[in-house]
Order: sequence, then structure tokens, then C-alpha cells
Amino acid sequence: MSTKLETDGSNVALTQLPLVTLKQNEKALLQALKGEKTISELSKEVKRNKTSVYRTLEQLEEKGLVKPSETHPVRYSITALGELILDSQKWLNHGRE
Repeated sequence: MSTKLETDGSNVALTQLPLVTLKQNEKALLQALKGEKTISELSKEVKRNKTSVYRTLEQLEEKGLVKPSETHPVRYSITALGELILDSQKWLNHGRE
């Protein structure tokens, strides 16, 4: 079985969806990333300090779930993989909530 993602115009074939368990703070940031946002904007939205938001974004970036812009100030956006993982978490937790 193969899953196809479209990311920035190129297709990525995944033979298996990576197993990613999101912590509550990671999930909150991914849910807040509708469009590009700065650390300050995210900090206000999720009601956490900027340092904590920055560290969590670094972890999400390492997992390939968010990407920073190359502009200043840096704006973060969710990747196609991040959206897929977030949707899968909703699906997996559907019966538990």
C-alpha cells in the first residue's frame, strides 16, 4: 500500500505512514497553524510563552510537520505531512473524545 502526498508541487510516495504520536502542545500548535504565523502570533493563540512555542516548533520541524519561511520575521506553516498526521490523530481519537 502506498500513500501519496502532494507537497509544493512534487509527489512523495510513502510506503507506510510514519507513526507519530503528538503531544498535546504539539497538537495545539498544528491546529493553530491555519496559514503562516509567527511565534508571537502562535504564542498568543495557544496561550504559551514564546520560548516554549519555539521549542515545540523545532520538534515539529524535525518531524517534518511544520516548515519555517525564509523571510523575517519567520513565519511557520503546517506541511502536507503535518496535515495528514493531524487528521489521522483526529480519526484515531474519534472514539475516545
